[in-house]
Amino acid sequence: MKIKVLAIAFAMLLACSWSGAAHAARFFVDNALGDVPPEQAVTVADPKPVQLLIEFKTNGAPNAQARRFVTPIITRHVTESGYFSNVSTSPVEGGAILSIVVDNIFDREAARRAGFETGSSFFLNGNAVSDNYVATVEYVGGANAATIRKETRHMLITAIGRVGEPENATRARNAEEALNTVMRQITQRLLRDTVADPVFSGAPPATTDAATPTDPAAAPDAATTAPPAEPTPQPEAQPAPAN
Repeated sequence: MKIKVLAIAFAMLLACSWSGAAHAARFFVDNALGDVPPEQAVTVADPKPVQLLIEFKTNGAPNAQARRFVTPIITRHVTESGYFSNVSTSPVEGGAILSIVVDNIFDREAARRAGFETGSSFFLNGNAVSDNYVATVEYVGGANAATIRKETRHMLITAIGRVGEPENATRARNAEEALNTVMRQITQRLLRDTVADPVFSGAPPATTDAATPTDPAAAPDAATTAPPAEPTPQPEAQPAPAN
């Protein structure tokens, strides 16, 4: 079981101090993201080769063990997407690069406290905690091409002990299936959003609107553009009275 990749779940199970805790754990995939519906699929008319770079982090720090587990999952879904003619770990003709980074954000101490509470009650007091995933993709079609950047988020819930099932989530058979589902749905969404971007097909990147006069940097310099002030009329000089 690849439970060490689910950082918060692993921390909670360690705190239970029971060899059967892993078997008592239940894993749920949040339904908010889901798989990309067929009607939202995008067709790439002329797929090009791409170099695929993958990184996995835990609370912002590189996690080599998790990277080794998720790399074949992500690679398989990128390859099977049909968006690219070839997916390679080495530089490809044309220089296209697809970089995917997944960061598992969690509170380790909260997980340990939940695990200790559940274990010390002999699993009468259950707990459910979440592994949050923030995933980003950057795609550049060549040396002088604009960069496309997209982001998506996902969540995996681990429940141990007597606790109800989370709402709006689908139960997985085990931790490995849960993580496979999360990585598949993350990859699908990042790829769909990337190829749907007009820049992917060669369109120029969108430009921001010109600054409005409310922007101090764009406002005209009043000292140089204001019309000259009208001279103030002066009273005519009067002759002095005779003595």
